[in-house]
Amino acid sequence: MPIRVIDVISFEDHGDPRLLETRGLKGRYIAISHSWGRVVKPFTTTKNIESLKKRIDFASLPKTFQDSIFIARKLRVQYVWIDSVCIIQDDGEDWTREAKTMGLVYQKAYLAISASESPGDHAGFLTQSLQVKMGVVLPYCPADTASGYIYLRGTFTAASSHNAQL
Repeated sequence: MPIRVIDVISFEDHGDPRLLETRGLKGRYIAISHSWGRVVKPFTTTKNIESLKKRIDFASLPKTFQDSIFIARKLRVQYVWIDSVCIIQDDGEDWTREAKTMGLVYQKAYLAISASESPGDHAGFLTQSLQVKMGVVLPYCPADTASGYIYLRGTFTAASSHNAQL
């Protein structure tokens, strides 16, 4: 796992997530690729990291982060990785080290969510008219002919983001 993740399921006495330093911990996590939007506010800094390890106020999170945590909880995935939360934004050494491993963070994720259609973190990506474009490539190998692939594409539309069956 990455050096830091957001623990969205293991709570002591509250329902809010917390920042967790993994220290070699193994587990599944969801990685989020998101649009910060026009207004970029650093989330995790050297000044607030210790308090975020105790508790991240869910209500104060941008909508995109809330949507990501909602999906992780529905899928029963305990950890979420979001760059602006899991990388200390005002620590150049931390940023440089973590930026070098970002490709692996997405590659090793149980699920990578791309919220690229959202105009910014404030807007979220689960909306009343949620549409998820899906593509699947299946290997095809009939007995007497050359092998190939079948490409399936479709769109899933949910009536309500938090009532959708994920």
